[in-house]
Amino acid sequence: MIKPTPKQLFRIQYQQKLTELESQGFSLTHRTMGDIKALFSPEYHECNFPFNSDEETYFFADKDKVDMRIPHQTFLPNFPEHQGYTIMGCTFGHTHTQKEKGDTRRFQEIYEFHGFGAMLLRNPKETTLHILPDRGKVIVGTEDNMTFFNLDSNPLITHDIANQEKDSDGKLLMNSAHKNLEAQLGTFMLLKTKPGKLEFHFNKHYFADPDGIGFVDGDFSPLHIPLMFTPHLGASILVELSQNQSKYEKEFAKRGIKLSIGSNIPEDLEKPFTPSLEQLTKESKPILFKELQITY
Repeated sequence: MIKPTPKQLFRIQYQQKLTELESQGFSLTHRTMGDIKALFSPEYHECNFPFNSDEETYFFADKDKVDMRIPHQTFLPNFPEHQGYTIMGCTFGHTHTQKEKGDTRRFQEIYEFHGFGAMLLRNPKETTLHILPDRGKVIVGTEDNMTFFNLDSNPLITHDIANQEKDSDGKLLMNSAHKNLEAQLGTFMLLKTKPGKLEFHFNKHYFADPDGIGFVDGDFSPLHIPLMFTPHLGASILVELSQNQSKYEKEFAKRGIKLSIGSNIPEDLEKPFTPSLEQLTKESKPILFKELQITY
């Protein structure tokens, strides 16, 4: 039996998940190589991705654009190997703009990771990298710039809930965002892995150096993390970072980034938010809807 190439395997995984979600009644929105290339940092431009501009790279899925009680999904596979590395799946980032509209909610979106992943959140106060296990949740604020990454060999699937209410012109009222910064500077970070290590590469244009704008005060040199030789990549990353948390907190701090292993759910919401997002949205008066100001 002929072993599929990395790109063929990518397409097989992509088509399988696409078929599964379409059979469940989900509508899909694809991000092509052309879409994401406009957001590349210099580090991404160095990679020779085997995609044409019109080929899909990841997708969003929603089952009902009207009923906000059904979580949206994102399917985020890794990119085929480049020079022996796997380039970890990435959403390339966008900035929430609700706070500048006077939005006082504690958060604009909540994500639940199905698989190992990371959420990078940046706002005027700080830049934080959240490392999340399978079924981990993370909230995203009304002024946060957010990007999430796959941290495992298999594609990452996320569920998310946001208030998708629109005005008469079809414009989002409670979930506004843009990619202006990424279009100008490229995305913040690239992650790549090969057996035995994980590498973080940072876009210097975000840092306070002569060529940068200065959103982050720190060193933008790459960070290399050794990993156990195991087929369970996500678990290896989580174990290494957890067992040596103090060391890596200092390494990320040198780069102006706060490392957080686990969720950022407020203490008063930890217990109410213990069920899955799918379960939370089925409750008659879920506290989640109150936080997001979703009414029925």
